[in-house]
Amino acid sequence: MYLITEQQFIDVVSQENEGAKISVDLQKVKQQGSMVFHESWYGNILYLGEQSGFPIYTFTSGKNIALEPPVAPSPEYLQTIISGLKEVYPVTPDDIVKYLLSKPGIKDSYTREDLANLLRDGSQRV
Repeated sequence: MYLITEQQFIDVVSQENEGAKISVDLQKVKQQGSMVFHESWYGNILYLGEQSGFPIYTFTSGKNIALEPPVAPSPEYLQTIISGLKEVYPVTPDDIVKYLLSKPGIKDSYTREDLANLLRDGSQRV
C-alpha cells in the first residue's frame, strides 16, 4: 500500500489501461464501493476502506474473471512476482517454484526448469 495523491492514483490506473484518459470521481467510487469505468483488465476501481484517515483504492478487472481462462504472466511480470515473494516471505527457491507451479496460468505455461532459470537469473528469458 502506498500513500499517493488522487492524481497519482489516476495516472497509475491510466498507465495500466494503455494510457486511456481516466475521468473518475473517487468520492462516487467511495459511496458506491466500486465503479467500472473502462472495459479492460484494469477497468474497475474499488474502494477498500480507510487507514489513518486516508481512503484506500485499488483497481482490477470489471469482468467476472472467474469465467475467463487463466493467462500466463510474461517472464518479466513473473520475475516481479518472484521478487515480491523473496522480499516478503522466508522462502527457498524450491518453495517458490512449488508455489508458482500450483497456480493457474503458470502451471500450464512454465516448467520447473523455466521457473528455476528465472530464480537464478531474472534477466534470463524463458
